[in-house]
Amino acid sequence: MLTGCNTPDSLVRPFIPRHFSYSRIEIEKRIHDRWRYEKKVLGVFEVKIDSPKVRLLPESNRLRCAFNMTLRRPFSSNVVKGTITVAGMLRFDNASRTISLVNTEVEAMDAEGLPVNDPVLQTISALFGGTLTDIKLYELKSEDLRFAGVQFDPIQFTVKPDEVEVELEARSKHPAEE
Repeated sequence: MLTGCNTPDSLVRPFIPRHFSYSRIEIEKRIHDRWRYEKKVLGVFEVKIDSPKVRLLPESNRLRCAFNMTLRRPFSSNVVKGTITVAGMLRFDNASRTISLVNTEVEAMDAEGLPVNDPVLQTISALFGGTLTDIKLYELKSEDLRFAGVQFDPIQFTVKPDEVEVELEARSKHPAEE
């Protein structure tokens, strides 16, 4: 690695990487590890949503996540199983140095034995959609985006069939000058 070398920028810049990638599996694992949803809805159902399955949507530059959903009435052994599917875009927040899934929308929801227009499902959809406005996937350290003494910022995410490519741009000022 060239960090710390006194090599002139003009010699180093052609060899500096301009992007990195996260695989679909890495993103799925991040969502699984960082996000949990368990709530009581309408004072009746205990709702648990977990086990994301991520699908990359290159045609719209978005990610789709299908989650398993379990509904249980308190003091009952009856469990209703289903799925809820949301889609969103990736964004980098420079202040918190995080890559997040944002602008999410609930695309579909179903549960065994409950009609689509069931009030419980509609309430869960509204609550869940509001919870998923910002899923933090990666928290980057400043050194994660420094190479050969040059500080970079993610500027664009490109969703591809098997990965998300993150394009980097060098900051105009050297980190020591900021």
